[in-house]
Amino acid sequence: MKIKLLLALSVALLVSSCWKKDNVRTFVRPVQVGEVQSLASYQKDFVGVVTASEYTNLAFRVGGQITKVYVNDGTNVSKGQVLAELDPSDVELQLAADKSNFQTRKSILERSERLLERGAISVQEVEIARANLQSAKSAYEYSQNQFAYTKLRSPFSGSVEKKYVEQYQRVNAGEKIFKIINPNLLEVSFTLPESDANFVMAKGLIFIEFENYPGEKFSAKVKEMVDASVGGAGIPVTISITDKQFSPSKYLVKAGFACRVSVVIENQDSIRDYVTVPVTAIFADSDSATKKYVWVYDAQNSTVIKREVVTAGLTGTNAVVIRSGVTAGERVVTAGVYQLIDNQKVKLIQ
Repeated sequence: MKIKLLLALSVALLVSSCWKKDNVRTFVRPVQVGEVQSLASYQKDFVGVVTASEYTNLAFRVGGQITKVYVNDGTNVSKGQVLAELDPSDVELQLAADKSNFQTRKSILERSERLLERGAISVQEVEIARANLQSAKSAYEYSQNQFAYTKLRSPFSGSVEKKYVEQYQRVNAGEKIFKIINPNLLEVSFTLPESDANFVMAKGLIFIEFENYPGEKFSAKVKEMVDASVGGAGIPVTISITDKQFSPSKYLVKAGFACRVSVVIENQDSIRDYVTVPVTAIFADSDSATKKYVWVYDAQNSTVIKREVVTAGLTGTNAVVIRSGVTAGERVVTAGVYQLIDNQKVKLIQ
């Protein structure tokens, strides 16, 4: 008896499930559709950072203890200005010794030349004196250079972006002391996602808009683009501001400021197969949040077909660029996308 009852319940549930599924399929749901448009132009925006095109990391050419630091972060400096000094005590002692030796060797050569004129010494002895003087001169010049190297000077006029050391710190030759930038020569750096590399490589129009000057756009061009993705984070790109209207003396733009980089491509092969659909047409499946889909309207059967698409980001505020999955001229559902199933009958709302 129990077995018959369970069997009857199972059959009832199966019939009910099939009826509900068929009922959903046969229910004609009203929908709105929009036409897939070809992409005549495309704009992609990226976040950029203003950087100085002329900069250098300064270091002492000799090691020692820093006794004086004259500048800090943000200090404006002029070309040739002394920024820091090392303790010159040891170098001064060597310089004094080499100077004394040079002067002595010079006196010896002069005396030898007078003795040669009187025939008191040989030519060979004079040549030895001359060689000794040359050696002493080289040592003296080397010591002079070493003494000069205890003072760190700015190679150009600019500002200190970063100070890496403190006073009385002992440093090695070649160790970074300051980063100096030229604030009047600016460029913009940003990281390009790998999926968007073709947009910049297409040589479209590039514009820069600074956050403190909204609405003002300045033309630019690619200066440098690395041929690899650094650590998988994207491709570093550097662009130069070419707009003649832009000048750091006119606009308050400094290294480190944020900006928006817009790449505009019009009627080029790189976007020939790209199309756009309304943003409301795109939906994700519950099985995979990374995949994107649209419902394509089949006019012949008045049904909708689920189709996977590959997106390339927004264009404007209400359209999505599609790389593949649909073609221009097709129609897609733009409202009620989460209430449909594959091959469901629909009715268009005018």
